[in-house]
Amino acid sequence: MESPLQTANDRTEKKVKSKKLTDTEHLLRSLKDKDKAVRDAAAEALGKIGDTRALEPLREALNDADTDVRESAERALNIIAERLN
Repeated sequence: MESPLQTANDRTEKKVKSKKLTDTEHLLRSLKDKDKAVRDAAAEALGKIGDTRALEPLREALNDADTDVRESAERALNIIAERLN
């Protein structure tokens, strides 16, 4: 079975075949996916990567309809904030 993160990357790659995107850019796009598991996995992965470009999109994800996505976004923001201090 494919992981939610792999699913997020696969879906994003299909949508933007003509563009070369970084992992962070793929994940940022995945934060807006219709599948909550993909959004959740993207938020979690963005926290692990720690790219500050993810700060505002993760803040927006704090308002996601799904509790798991909101919690993953909060954890990711905390991880990134710790790295910045």
